[in-house]
Amino acid sequence: MSPSADPTARSLADELRAWPADRLAALLRDRPDLAVPIPEDLTALATRVSSRVSVQRALDGLDTPALQVVEVLAALPEPTAPGAVTRRWGSPAAPQLARLRDLALVWGPPRGIRLVRTVRDVLGPHPAGLGPPLAEALDRRSPQRLAQLLTDLGLPPAADPETALTGLSAHLGDPGTVRSLLDTAPDGVLALLDRLTWGPPVGRVADADRPIGPDTMHRPVDWLLAHGLLAVADNAHLVLPREVGLVLRDGRVHRSPEPSPPSLSGPTRSTARVVGAATGTAAEAVRLVDALGALLGAAPVPVLRSGGLGVRDLRRIATALDVPESAAARLTEIARAAGLIGTDQETDPHWAPTPAFDMWRTGTPGQRWADLTEAWLATSRVPGLVGTRDEKDTPRQALGPGLDRAEAPELRRRILRVLADAPAPDGQCAAPGPEPVRAYVDWARPRRAGRARDALIGWTLDEASWLGVTGAG
Repeated sequence: MSPSADPTARSLADELRAWPADRLAALLRDRPDLAVPIPEDLTALATRVSSRVSVQRALDGLDTPALQVVEVLAALPEPTAPGAVTRRWGSPAAPQLARLRDLALVWGPPRGIRLVRTVRDVLGPHPAGLGPPLAEALDRRSPQRLAQLLTDLGLPPAADPETALTGLSAHLGDPGTVRSLLDTAPDGVLALLDRLTWGPPVGRVADADRPIGPDTMHRPVDWLLAHGLLAVADNAHLVLPREVGLVLRDGRVHRSPEPSPPSLSGPTRSTARVVGAATGTAAEAVRLVDALGALLGAAPVPVLRSGGLGVRDLRRIATALDVPESAAARLTEIARAAGLIGTDQETDPHWAPTPAFDMWRTGTPGQRWADLTEAWLATSRVPGLVGTRDEKDTPRQALGPGLDRAEAPELRRRILRVLADAPAPDGQCAAPGPEPVRAYVDWARPRRAGRARDALIGWTLDEASWLGVTGAG
């Protein structure tokens, strides 16, 4: 038995009290938000563990297999056993369940696993695109409709709605019953269900809550309502009950389990070639930042009212340094992040080199490059956003507001780790390319995936190449 699983625990707080000190320390390390401020006792820690903000952060940090297992747990009734999770996921779930327990996202005895309630709230009503359970979905029907559904399905009448719901849920929750009904379905029913099977499980239809009987089943949706395979969400929407959706998915919560990351195999370059290319670009980056400081020292540039750098001034910098405007924006942002340029604090402020710039110039090329790279890794500023438009359709300016993205530093480090860990023979470096890197990062943090992060990944790869952190692809 895992030392973190107390079979007598009646709550998450009880289970945490049974954890040894090293497991509690590991929890605070893996979920650092729990330690700020330091909880007074284990009851306070349990409360914070299950708070919505902390749970959301923990879920955002899960990789695809762990998140898929969370969704499986959310789709199953509680408590559940590891074997049921494995069957619904389609791959051994023990490693993921152990990880989720270490993160205090699940609790309970080894064969009676429960999700922390807030996890279900954060995931929303349709985990993995599945609809609500039958009992919940059918409970929206009136007692008269429930009685009619019992009759239409050939089930014994019930004296009260609760008994009717129990009987209907047991009958329609049986996979064999659902398959038998679908075997007799008229044309168009399966095509309609195909659109709902993998989510979202809600469909729009006019007058969804109208009476349905044998004489009114003119459309596939009518037949499905009359047989309880679709339920009424409201007067304009229908929903596919969870148990029916699982039958249509052949018993699996996901199309396929993804226990392993996507491959990073691809072309390789000799280490000597990579180092040579990176060294050259690194030296050029240092030279350009030096030239930028000298340029602003000779002719400081006005600070806009918004706090940024004017478009014309950025263009003049690009022309003077013979680089594209995108590279000029990158230069100014990295130089500022390194503390080498800033405002001169005058009444009419200008962008100019700081005292740190003179100190920086006295360092070796390697030291100066390390300063730039460390600043780039740590900054939340994203130079690639320069020129894009904000929510007010205003162009974002170099050194101006609106360029911060909190996830940028962690994403840069993650991408560099992915590149460093990509397989390659001795004496070679991997060059997997942007798409495999995106796929790998999406697998590692699926809840943060999207077009915004795709753009961040692309900019990060470009910036790493420009700085000489990577070379030759």
